[in-house]
Amino acid sequence: MAKQKPTPKTTPSRKKNQAKPISKGLDNLQTIEGIGPKIALLLQDEGIDSFSKLARAAKKRLLNILEKAGPRYRAHDPATWQQQSALASKGKWDELKTLQKKLIGGRNRKPLEELPQIVAAQQSAAVVFSAIGGGAYEPGKPYVIERILTPDEVSQEYAARKLELDKDFAKAERCADALWIRLKELPEFEDHITGIAVRYRTKFGQVLSPLRVVVAVNVARKLPANELKKRGYPCIKTLCQSLPAEIVVETKILEGRFGFLVGNEDFFLRGNRSPSQALAFTSVVTGGVPIHRPADALSSFGTLGLVSVAAGRASFGLTAQHVVGTDSTVQQINDQGNDRRIGTVSDVKISPFDVDTGTVIESIDAAAIKLVSDPTVLLPNDGEWAREISHAFNATPPSSNPFPIYFSNRRIDSSDQSRIVVKFGNGSGVVTFGKIDSPTQSTNIFGKQFVRNFTIKPYPNSNGPFSRPGDSGSIVATQATKVNGNDEVAIIIIGILFAGLFDSTLGIACNMDAVVKGLTLEQTLVGSKFANEWT
Repeated sequence: MAKQKPTPKTTPSRKKNQAKPISKGLDNLQTIEGIGPKIALLLQDEGIDSFSKLARAAKKRLLNILEKAGPRYRAHDPATWQQQSALASKGKWDELKTLQKKLIGGRNRKPLEELPQIVAAQQSAAVVFSAIGGGAYEPGKPYVIERILTPDEVSQEYAARKLELDKDFAKAERCADALWIRLKELPEFEDHITGIAVRYRTKFGQVLSPLRVVVAVNVARKLPANELKKRGYPCIKTLCQSLPAEIVVETKILEGRFGFLVGNEDFFLRGNRSPSQALAFTSVVTGGVPIHRPADALSSFGTLGLVSVAAGRASFGLTAQHVVGTDSTVQQINDQGNDRRIGTVSDVKISPFDVDTGTVIESIDAAAIKLVSDPTVLLPNDGEWAREISHAFNATPPSSNPFPIYFSNRRIDSSDQSRIVVKFGNGSGVVTFGKIDSPTQSTNIFGKQFVRNFTIKPYPNSNGPFSRPGDSGSIVATQATKVNGNDEVAIIIIGILFAGLFDSTLGIACNMDAVVKGLTLEQTLVGSKFANEWT
């Protein structure tokens, strides 16, 4: 049977402020991976209304079109549009489909197993010190500033001083807990003091080595001493002097206000892939599915970060609680503004929900979603996309994924700092890399107080900020080479992203072990793999 041209996508009928529809009789440029309805209209307005014209268009011209359209469009990369269009113009649909499986948002993608090593090789991780008086690098000895450490050298430094650093962190955590209690009593807490965390001291934007532990206090805006006095704000050092001397450590003031990562029209399905290239809900996979509350239409959205299907039990998903609220129905949306009911909220606690993990009390912002298993309920006329993961870490189908997937059964701790992590969020629209910054973050978000979460910084030279609006609910994962005492390369699901600084320099995630316990998922996850220890 001869291959037929793929069914053209329909344009959205319900999005706000929708531009004029694409003219009839023209090639549907939305067939090209990385081109959505608005970009297709931009190209049509510039006279590029067919696959053959797009195939001949110079990349510089395409970049100029995106540049003129404003900041929303500048992040799009037209590097593969000509190649895709050339195949489409010749009717080579099988070849086009094969090519598009390697793309995301029009960009060439790398398999997950390749990315951390590539990124790690691009950028150093910390300020390194040479031995006083000269000499070669030797972990654990005094240094003077000389160069930058690689991630491997940071690990060596931590291993050489593990006992000392563990004590430093334990002391700093006690200081942060006591200081947080004092800060919450201040009248300016609600609108000025936004968070407190335990992290390594930095210099020139890099972690210092020998590694130094500090308590970092986030404020909405740094103020000089005279302004603090004028407003009646106490100096943090003064507050620390009122704490027991045996727990006081160095403090550092950081600037920035935290907020939930709820998407909006400005970030609507940024770079979303065509559902025809998505992965079906057939196994435990990590990635992202764009979702929203039916009551909110498309005014806000988030990410369904995990879908799990195993023999003998119903499929379920995990996301952030504030994404689904207390609504009973969850809807999936595609890159054209359509939606389908895909499930109901099965377990949700109003966030922040504090969980006693047996070692500490920490907060979670998480919800479990029971997915509808009968596809006829979901898609009477519109294909299979409502049963597929629209964003995935890896284009390889789960059945042939060489890496097993584990749920972390331990908290992120100081030994994980600078570890490379990955997530796929609906707001970002691409795989983004970060590195763990602080294992202990308490945060004030719109008057809601979260405690003991971990934070993530964008990885240097990665493809943009680690988090954007619409990424709430994304699963955060990392790679491990040793699991439960055995040498094994695996993907470890370590948390759910739910908040971040408004400037996108920091993301906040709750630990997966607390999510499992807080949502009582032990029975739901029977048969799944858990990693009690992983490195």
